[in-house]
Amino acid sequence: MKMTAYQMKSIRPGWEIQPAPRDRTWMDETPNRFAYRCLPLLIANQAGWVITCPVGFTVWWKGYGRANKAMSFKFDEDPGIYSQNISSHFGSGILTFTIPFLFRTPENIQLSVRGLPNSPKTNCSPLEGIVESSWSPFTFTMNWKLHLPFFPVRFKKFEPICFIQPISLAALEDIQPVLEPISANPDINRQHSEWAEKREIFNAQEAHSGGWQKHYFQGKTTDGDKTDSVHRTQVNIRPFTRQPL
Repeated sequence: MKMTAYQMKSIRPGWEIQPAPRDRTWMDETPNRFAYRCLPLLIANQAGWVITCPVGFTVWWKGYGRANKAMSFKFDEDPGIYSQNISSHFGSGILTFTIPFLFRTPENIQLSVRGLPNSPKTNCSPLEGIVESSWSPFTFTMNWKLHLPFFPVRFKKFEPICFIQPISLAALEDIQPVLEPISANPDINRQHSEWAEKREIFNAQEAHSGGWQKHYFQGKTTDGDKTDSVHRTQVNIRPFTRQPL
């Protein structure tokens, strides 16, 4: 399956697309790096690509009106260049990155566009979109909503500002959701009850000793059996390769 990123002729230095990083600073700072024991967090961190910020800058929302000039920018370098791609295009406290790539994905594969997973940022939140990248000849923008006026927000050079992930809306529509009591599946009910009981005992007696129940991380049930389903502890995302002209 191939996904192509076409570079616009107007692209400026500093724009990069990379496999999303596994680590997060706030996770590093948890006691004993405890957050890295949460495998769902780690998988979500890695499951896509990031587009990085081409320049460091600070932005303030003036908090009045809908005019495009209700936001102030201070770029670390070349404001005349980077202000063309980083602006208050929509006003209303929305910071817009005009992404200088046009993506093409296979038929029936869309592109989820959002902020870097599990990476909160003070005073602003990433907005999300889904792009029909299998046919669209249009680029897209990545937008962040600033919360408080007159509170500076800092973006560092090469900081991830956009996370892209191919998805299938058709696959989502094919899923038939069903709601049942857990007692309808005796085996799952038994395994969950055993896990819940052991978890309660662990939390009460062992958690403070630094222990770690690894059933999920190891892909094992409470019986100690390994799952027959695909189990991952990492995602091997390939980097974009530059094709010769």
